[in-house]
Amino acid sequence: LLSDLANINTASMNDSQLFAYLRVISAANYAKTSGIKAFSLAASSDPVTSNGFGRHYQQQAEVGISTDFIGKNWAVGINKQLSTDSHYSNGYEANNSWDGSYAAYTVGNWVLSAAQQQLWWGPAYDSSANFSNTGRPLKALQLSRLNSNTPLLSVLEPLGAVNIQLLLAEQPGSALLRHAKVLAARVNIKPLSQFEFAISASQLHSVNNIVPADAIQNGPLSEYSYTFPAGRINSVSLDGRYSINSNTAAYTEVSLNNGNAGWLAGAEYLIANHHLQAMLVAEYKEVADKMQQWQSLQHDNPFGQPAKRWLVGSELHYRDGSSIYVNLSQASFSENTALVATIPLNKRSQLAAGYQTKFVNGLLSIDAQISRDTIRSGEAGQVGDADFSQGIAVRWEYRW
Repeated sequence: LLSDLANINTASMNDSQLFAYLRVISAANYAKTSGIKAFSLAASSDPVTSNGFGRHYQQQAEVGISTDFIGKNWAVGINKQLSTDSHYSNGYEANNSWDGSYAAYTVGNWVLSAAQQQLWWGPAYDSSANFSNTGRPLKALQLSRLNSNTPLLSVLEPLGAVNIQLLLAEQPGSALLRHAKVLAARVNIKPLSQFEFAISASQLHSVNNIVPADAIQNGPLSEYSYTFPAGRINSVSLDGRYSINSNTAAYTEVSLNNGNAGWLAGAEYLIANHHLQAMLVAEYKEVADKMQQWQSLQHDNPFGQPAKRWLVGSELHYRDGSSIYVNLSQASFSENTALVATIPLNKRSQLAAGYQTKFVNGLLSIDAQISRDTIRSGEAGQVGDADFSQGIAVRWEYRW
């Protein structure tokens, strides 16, 4: 790949093509290494939870170490995080974790992996009907195709690129549904260069209550009335993405969860020159009050998933490796969600921003957010006072 790239005449490229070329060169050089080690430090004043942009911070302080070993047809990654003073409010702290660890082996055009990593199934940036980075990483065995462009069978060539993912997983002990079992599958098909669609299905088998009994009776969650999950939660979703032109794309996803429906829609606009790549995103999501999206529920939030949510945001990537993002979102909570039967929160408006740059031979990330929560009063249907909260987080990572 690198030798082919070296033979390309960059003088004939436009600004967008040159920016993409330089990013591919950088990524290919990085992928050549047979082993990568990293050390990171992070601190946050409060939970910082920007989903598709930035990072999640759930502890006041964290130290991380990791190492990756990459062979011809195998790879192993060991990641260890040591944290203190968790921001979690679900009763299950996770101050020591192995998030991001994995082992993978390729056989033909298939990859078998065992990992505790985040999954993101769906075309959206801020949310998903299936798996996203809002919940704790699953402990999962996964079988997936390595090269989706290779036809499964000759008769299936008209389908174009086909990717298949099969998943057998368990929620970690620090998740809301601790140790819940998950069986899932996803098929992604790209019959046209500008259009792709996918179908996903999952079954979640709950084996524990969402919060410990003493937290309900005596802890900070005692004032809320909880509804507990069904023993089995079956989900199916269909999503698609269409590239309108080289700069603009639209996407949508519809889902059904134990008979309750939800949908989301969004669009992105991408522009670039040889110094900068900019992405603009707008997204809207709406779900039924009783939809039980436990596998992607915010693990630091006792208020359940919002019934409606919209987001507009932008992300800028510079040639020197630095980047900036900013987004504005608003979530509306109904009075009866899957998690909390009577919740005090009506709306949450949030402004989030972040910056990433080189610093002391490493990568420095700064993320911040400010939220305005509109709280219901004691009278049904009436709105009470507004409550403001903020959070800032800093992370530095060094790799060698």
